[in-house]
Amino acid sequence: AAEGEGEEGGGDSAKSQVSKAIKDFEYLVGMAISTLTLERFEELMRQHETKQAELAALKKKKIEHMWADDLDEVERGLDERDRLREEDQRIEEAKIEKARAKADKEAKRGAKRAASAPAESERTKQAAPAQASRSRSRGAAEGAGRGQKRKA
Repeated sequence: AAEGEGEEGGGDSAKSQVSKAIKDFEYLVGMAISTLTLERFEELMRQHETKQAELAALKKKKIEHMWADDLDEVERGLDERDRLREEDQRIEEAKIEKARAKADKEAKRGAKRAASAPAESERTKQAAPAQASRSRSRGAAEGAGRGQKRKA
């Protein structure tokens, strides 16, 4: 009886191993069948070989070399970031310079208009009294005409 119980315990561990193995491959059940192609398999195998080669190279490297490589990569990233910032700043300065040039051009154009404006304003001032007197005489004539019409 004791032997039978031991065999059942072994059966339970075998069942748990099988159920664990099934759980390891459950993702395959959820995969679309169209993804299980020979090309996809070959691509996965290439990726596997690449990762195995990277792992072997990392295992051969000393920690100090890994550290130095990481620092070099960080430095390259910072250099790239600085380069992009300088380029953005240069572009922004070019836009500002262009806007200033446009504003200066508008100011010069406005100054020319302002220089010609006093001459025009003097002409309009001189013409204004003449127009006022004409409009008064017209108004008086029209007023008289209106008054006559009202009385009639």
